[in-house]
Amino acid sequence: YSPSKTRSSTVARSIHLQVAALRVQSDARLLPEKLNPRGYPASLFSHGGDGWVRVLVGPFATTDEAQEYRSKLKAEGFHSILRKP
Repeated sequence: YSPSKTRSSTVARSIHLQVAALRVQSDARLLPEKLNPRGYPASLFSHGGDGWVRVLVGPFATTDEAQEYRSKLKAEGFHSILRKP
């Protein structure tokens, strides 16, 4: 299994939820493996060689849609932050 990687241009223009930021890529890969089968569009994102691998859910068309997913994630024990362009 290899989770998809989100492109920088997509993150810069889109609304996402960030579920985690981890330094170890193998640890970061575990979250999309848990989230995708539950219906969450999760992917990995690395930015500018800062050493962090972010686990993102999205993109979403609106903030309201992202907030709906955020509530669902929280109910399942996953905390997230909203990332807007």
